[in-house]
Amino acid sequence: YASMYNRAIIPFMTELAQGLTNFLAKRYGKTIRVEIDTSWVNELQRDRSQMAAWLSQAWWLTGNEKRKEMGFDVIDDPDMDVPLFPMNSIPSDFANEKNLNERGMPDYRT
Repeated sequence: YASMYNRAIIPFMTELAQGLTNFLAKRYGKTIRVEIDTSWVNELQRDRSQMAAWLSQAWWLTGNEKRKEMGFDVIDDPDMDVPLFPMNSIPSDFANEKNLNERGMPDYRT
């Protein structure tokens, strides 16, 4: 059933919502937006949990990119637009004295 939603129903509903948004925005202002909500579709919840598991490992994406992918609004915080690198991916010489000085950072060891 999830395939039916993903391949037919959701694309149709998205196109319908966009058409309604365009129609209503012309009449009532550009701040009106029609969106579809798929959170109630049980068949898609497994896909969402798989997506969340995958996104938790996607360190190269920012928090806001992950939120968009899951269908949530972005958070207006500059930290949410910066990817968080796992400690094992940082080069071992990143925090040496020369690199810290080049970046204008104080040596944390002093």
